[in-house]
Amino acid sequence: MAKPAGDPSGLSTGAAVGDARAGVWAAAAAVLLPLLWWSAREARMYSWLALLAIIAALSFHTLIMRPSPRAWVGLWLAELALLYSHNTGPIVVLWLNLAVLIVWLAARSLSKPDVRVWLFGQIGVGLLWLPYLLGRFLLLPEANAGLQNTTLLTPQALFNLWRAFWETPWERILFGAEASWPFLLLLLVLAILLPYRWKGARWLLLHAAVWIAGIWIGLAILGNEFHGRYLVVAAPFIAVLAGMAIARLPVAALRWTAGVVLLAVFGANFVYNLDPPFRHDDARTLVQHYADTLAAGDSVIAWSYADRYELAYYWDRLHPAARRITLPEGADLEAVLPLLPSSGDVALNVWYTQRADYRGMLDCLLSSGTSQPPEVLDVYGMSSRLYRSPSLQAPQFVPANIQVMQGQESLAQIDQLGELPSQSADQALCLPVMLSLLQPVNADLKAAVIVHNALGWEIARADAPFATADQRTTSAAQMGELLAAFALLRLPAGTPSGEYQVTLRVYDELMQPSGFPLRQNGMPVLGRDTALGTWTVASGNWGDSAVDLPVALAQPVGDLTLIAHDVVPATLRNGDALRLTLLWQGTGTLPPLLLQAVDESWQIEILPETMEGINLTRDWREGIIPAGAQSGEAVLRLPDGAELARFTIESVPAEYAILQAMSRLRRCLMASAA
Repeated sequence: MAKPAGDPSGLSTGAAVGDARAGVWAAAAAVLLPLLWWSAREARMYSWLALLAIIAALSFHTLIMRPSPRAWVGLWLAELALLYSHNTGPIVVLWLNLAVLIVWLAARSLSKPDVRVWLFGQIGVGLLWLPYLLGRFLLLPEANAGLQNTTLLTPQALFNLWRAFWETPWERILFGAEASWPFLLLLLVLAILLPYRWKGARWLLLHAAVWIAGIWIGLAILGNEFHGRYLVVAAPFIAVLAGMAIARLPVAALRWTAGVVLLAVFGANFVYNLDPPFRHDDARTLVQHYADTLAAGDSVIAWSYADRYELAYYWDRLHPAARRITLPEGADLEAVLPLLPSSGDVALNVWYTQRADYRGMLDCLLSSGTSQPPEVLDVYGMSSRLYRSPSLQAPQFVPANIQVMQGQESLAQIDQLGELPSQSADQALCLPVMLSLLQPVNADLKAAVIVHNALGWEIARADAPFATADQRTTSAAQMGELLAAFALLRLPAGTPSGEYQVTLRVYDELMQPSGFPLRQNGMPVLGRDTALGTWTVASGNWGDSAVDLPVALAQPVGDLTLIAHDVVPATLRNGDALRLTLLWQGTGTLPPLLLQAVDESWQIEILPETMEGINLTRDWREGIIPAGAQSGEAVLRLPDGAELARFTIESVPAEYAILQAMSRLRRCLMASAA
């Protein structure tokens, strides 16, 4: 880990721009500044960035006062290291070039520092940075285009910015304690006591203000949320300014009192951070977990951003046996598939601050064919999803011709769909949906892939956003671009073998939450869902699947045991459809159910759609309350007379034959769609 960029640099900077006393107090403030301690505990470049910024600033001030070869070399090396250390480094370098222009204009001379040497050095630094500039830096807008979450510039945001230097972590400021008066008092004292007549103090204040403003503007352009760790580059300068302000206090007792206050602020943060609710991203624990649980034949997959900043650091120190696979940011399906392992368990590393897979492509691919959801381990700021022996089969595509309409205009067209393979009911299915934009869209389109049983009920659904490979949604994509949604379908436990109809709905949560009108093969689609085809599944091996129905029991019925159902007391009217879902364990013929009026004036037999139960069987049934049923109570019973539920029947004088006809029509439509 980097150590806090505090004492030597703070002492040098304070002494350079002030006097010896200012240097001592600047060093003390830098040593005790909570933000520097917090950043030093992260395996990232922020503390290194702060040290480089100080070296660059000291070299700059030496050059404008007493140029020397050492200062020139220090400036160039610091600038080059800043450019390669972090994407905020160019802000420091650009400002130093603007600052030297201000110096030349103010002095009306180009000799201090020498303009020819300055330009020669900056051109050299730029040429050495050129590979990174072209290979990575210019791709930042695309890499950060998936989600927009800019922090607005408000008085509260500015005050939070000031608090971030003295109170850590940043999440505590945003979600924890309210701002307190000591931070405001500290700001006022610093503003009053700052020695503005010292040119060095003015330069330090200008450096810090410009760098912070530049970072804020850059993040706003990229659409990134501001975080307190971005302030680390300016933290030493704030510490030096605080030290200079303390040094101006006329009485030694006041200076030592200020020192005690600094120590108290540091101590409070140190104690709080021993076990804070908001901690550093705990990548170390996750890598240790990989080392403890994964074998040489297993793999860990991570996008390159998480690998660069977190995993790689600890991987070389904790030595997990599993293979680490790094995927390039912005890689699409064709580029990712060849990189996936061919065997073993696979752990997918997910970093919460990362946007590399907003559309969930990897989770969909790794889950496809598996019988159980991934095993999830969460640590602070990061999680791991472990897929046990995934099939890792590439999805097969079939052509499609589905237009997404708005009025008489086509917004987009679905060109390809994942096919519906025959597989066992317990296996998940990854179904990609490929969409091309026909015109700019100001909505974020999503795909809802829905599975229906023979009764027409929705029994499974997967919602997935359409996004490009670099995670831009439809509102940010351009006309003609190809986007994909990765819908992951899992049938509920106990789903019997058979044929199930699959439909597609395209919607936007704000503009069209119920779905856009669709045209398939040039013909308008009735309703908002279009049929994708029939999904044929065989009996699954459900193992110890969790019971997801509200009423659990253990009621023997012949060779079967009823272990759960969703039948609860309710009020029904004559002509209403009574929907039932039951879960049976064992092998045998599913029994009929009897719904009977308490006064025995009417009764109906509710038969199963699936006749045989195997291992674990989900049983969907539907019964229609007779049109002539009178008001009163009705009881739902098993064949042995055991009561499942009682219902209150309210008789309404009307003709309900049309309802039964509509129910039959719905079944016919579902069958014809297949």
